Amino acid sequence: PGCVARPKGGVFQETKMKWAILLMSLFGMARTAPNEIDGKPAVLEKCVSTIPGFFQGQGLYNAAVAELSRHPHDDALFLEIGAYLGQSTCYMSHLLDSLSVNVAFHVIDFWGSAPKGTIPKHNLLNGMTRAEASLAEWARENHRKAVMQFGKGDFQLTWAHFVQTFGKWDNIASVTRGSSKDVSIVARYSDKSVDFLYLDTAHDNTTITELELWWPKVRPGGQMCGDDYDRIPVKTSVKRYFSSAQVSLPVTKLPLRQWCVHRPMPDQNGVDGGVGLGDAIVEAVLAGG
Repeated sequence: PGCVARPKGGVFQETKMKWAILLMSLFGMARTAPNEIDGKPAVLEKCVSTIPGFFQGQGLYNAAVAELSRHPHDDALFLEIGAYLGQSTCYMSHLLDSLSVNVAFHVIDFWGSAPKGTIPKHNLLNGMTRAEASLAEWARENHRKAVMQFGKGDFQLTWAHFVQTFGKWDNIASVTRGSSKDVSIVARYSDKSVDFLYLDTAHDNTTITELELWWPKVRPGGQMCGDDYDRIPVKTSVKRYFSSAQVSLPVTKLPLRQWCVHRPMPDQNGVDGGVGLGDAIVEAVLAGG
């Protein structure tokens, strides 16, 4: 009772096929449906099922690793901005084991650990919103309990506990606690140096600032992707920035509230160019057209 068998060829299969079509167009691959990873599905599933969080970017993480596997190169850099309690970090740390090349996997998060109700409404520390300065303002009750149990009230310590327990700690090259809008942190990265950047931070109007700061860091041929495309501030910021005259690139809308932008290789004149999946085409694919 209460359980319904999942029919073959039904909605679930259709969703997987949409992922495959969209990600194949974006990354140039044929096998990238969510949760279909060569190697260690059990440990990958454990990252998501055991660690508290909201991570839904498995398909994009799979695609990024598979793409680098198909086109390996030295000095590859993956950057995760926004890690919360470690679901996504754990997931990527295991995926990197499948690669024959070394990847520098960096993680940045503010891990605002101020107790709920202690941050003034308009406090902006290094560009932080109230929700960033105190994750407890919006974290679920069971998440807050985990933070108290494993991190003594500190979100970063809790992240470290979960990633060390369930992830591959040695596959993480750098961890930075700070704001995604802190220019001193941004300046640590050279322009056109990041192969894959995943942005999952404040989900508000400051997203436009993050895009302005971090998009120049993505290398030609690389991708910037993110979460919460269903939230109006995120969607508006992403569309506004990437439709601007300075950038003018299409945004690929993916299932599970994900979005992604591919940075084309430069043309013969050294100018970024090329055509990817635009919103209209993606919407047509999702509608079955």
